[in-house]
Amino acid sequence: MFDAEVLAEDDFNADALAGEIARNPYNIVHIATHAEFGASPADNFILTKDGRLNVTQLEATMRARAVQTDAPVSLLTLSACNTAADLGGPEAERAPLGLAGVGFRAGARSVLASRWPAEDVATAELMAEFYKALNSGAGRGEALRKAQATLIANPDTADPFQWANFLLIGDWR
Repeated sequence: MFDAEVLAEDDFNADALAGEIARNPYNIVHIATHAEFGASPADNFILTKDGRLNVTQLEATMRARAVQTDAPVSLLTLSACNTAADLGGPEAERAPLGLAGVGFRAGARSVLASRWPAEDVATAELMAEFYKALNSGAGRGEALRKAQATLIANPDTADPFQWANFLLIGDWR
């Protein structure tokens, strides 16, 4: 749907991901991998081929990008489990809404992320429908609503566990 730079398999490592985000003025950054958000900073990360991109590295990467490219990421999509999870307690002050909150605070205008574990097949369908609607001119909030409505209409993905975990933080337009 979009002209994109894809980092997959061996190319999807922490340094390559951080470098791509920091150096290039991408309007949309979509990270589809596994993620964790736990009680301590060491437990907050995006899984890469060579290890982890932790919450501190993600924040530094997003801030470096804003400085180096003079253009914020318009949409950061974190289509992994628990990327907008907020565990409360002292860690919530540093990163409300988990990894999504970190991305938003570090300069992304909008972040699409999940509040609980994301089921692979339903998430792939939701993302495809979201980007299809976005590509046809819908705003981000409307694109998410349309994608969720598509999953609701399908008996295989109608259960809210399949589609309701994703939320949009920030600019909905």
